[in-house]
Amino acid sequence: MATVNLQNISKTFGEVRALSPLDLHVKEGEFFSLLGPSGCGKTTLLRIISGLESPSSGEVRIDGSNVTALSPQRRNVGIVFQNYALFPHMTVFQNVAYGLEVKKMPGSEIRRRVEDILGKVHLLEKVNTPVPLLSGGEQQRVAVARAVVVEPRILLFDEPLSNLDHALRIETRAEIKRLQREVGITTIYVTHDQGEALALSDRIAILSKGVVQQIGTPDELYFHPHNAFTASFIGHANLFSAIACREYFGVQGLTESELLAVLPEEIILSNNSGKAKGKISNKEFSGSSVEYTIDFLGQSVKAHRPSSEKSFNGEIGSEVCLSLDASVQRKVKYE
Repeated sequence: MATVNLQNISKTFGEVRALSPLDLHVKEGEFFSLLGPSGCGKTTLLRIISGLESPSSGEVRIDGSNVTALSPQRRNVGIVFQNYALFPHMTVFQNVAYGLEVKKMPGSEIRRRVEDILGKVHLLEKVNTPVPLLSGGEQQRVAVARAVVVEPRILLFDEPLSNLDHALRIETRAEIKRLQREVGITTIYVTHDQGEALALSDRIAILSKGVVQQIGTPDELYFHPHNAFTASFIGHANLFSAIACREYFGVQGLTESELLAVLPEEIILSNNSGKAKGKISNKEFSGSSVEYTIDFLGQSVKAHRPSSEKSFNGEIGSEVCLSLDASVQRKVKYE
């Protein structure tokens, strides 16, 4: 296990600034995610940590040592890419053993390590299977095993589940988290999927346009965002101005530079009369919940209700009254 410290890291490509100067600390044994939309700089940051990209400024330190000028091989990091990067002409065993063979380890030790890690990723019975005959989820686990078997100081993931279907994503991310806990390796994980980051991470850094917006635990980011971007990106929060809060919801105390962030599950819908009226423009059933989209004051408001709750069942095109739970006091700043 190792710590990772980034000090004043920035990156420019010609006239384009991909990363503004930032500092970041990843604790020993932590599962740390870099989360943000496409083009926010998260993969560039991961490549800088790995040594595949050089920063324009700043230092990368692993366990206190400055590794900024070192090659990826000399940093002793394991990387799992989006496309897995497996050798298609090799078996599962040969793929996982490759890094150990490069290190010229004894054959008996290689077999012991490979069988041990394949047992941990539940693929021991596939040890002699050619990689092309594996499912997408199995190939992903082989890629993880190959990265972990060489005992790297840190493990890096770059959008590793984006090629899998929804059910397989859920299953594979649970396996990744279980293995990370079991091995105890410091892990940095890049994703654009909010649910994935919330489910896997000890802490998350949210990036937008090369700038770190906020760092915190999943709970902190979801319930206590610092600004409008974090609130809307990680919690899909609805943002209401001070005027709308005062005139339609009876919420006081917001300045003109503040917004009230209201999570979709905190919006109360009813057929009652009231000042805050809107029209349902869309309705989506997802099994456990129903998501309504309401046109209100020129903005689209999202509201979630449990599908088992039958007290309200509005239809597309119908008028609806919106209200807020009195406990909602989540003020955020404009970005």
